[in-house]
Amino acid sequence: MRLTIGLSIAAIFLVSSCGIKKELAEKTATNIELVKENTELKSELAGMKEQVKYLSTQLEIATGNQVVDGVERFDLTPSQIIVNAAEIMPHLAGEFTLSQVIEETLNREGSVAEPGTVYTEMVVLEDGTLTSFAPVGKSTINQQAQAVKLLKATSPWIPGEVSGERVKVRMVVPITFK
Repeated sequence: MRLTIGLSIAAIFLVSSCGIKKELAEKTATNIELVKENTELKSELAGMKEQVKYLSTQLEIATGNQVVDGVERFDLTPSQIIVNAAEIMPHLAGEFTLSQVIEETLNREGSVAEPGTVYTEMVVLEDGTLTSFAPVGKSTINQQAQAVKLLKATSPWIPGEVSGERVKVRMVVPITFK
């Protein structure tokens, strides 16, 4: 009889501990999911805080604040400003497009660069002079040199304009070698 009662108590304990173990496993899995979700939300919040900071700075500039993040806006003269877009973008003088001029030059002189597309950043000054050439993305030294040589040969350009004033404009120009 004692043995039966002892076995019954042990069986009840094992059955109830299996339920506790199962519940503990479920709670652990839920906890892991919540920790992961919390980490993702913290990361998302940090990104949103950076966006708010950036947009606040842009709003200060747009509303005419003269000091933004401790830097006076009077530090730059108009001749030092390079814009990324203009009302009238810089372009080649004449009736041909850049791609037509480059294709004609490559047909006439030949290309020493291997096939591919090279993206070259450059600045078109107020007088149409091309300057500050820099490769963007992956390309070989040979492709980069050929691209800069081709672009320099197209200078001068008709400069960009904002509100009727000539401005310096930064551009990225693709050149495809076949």
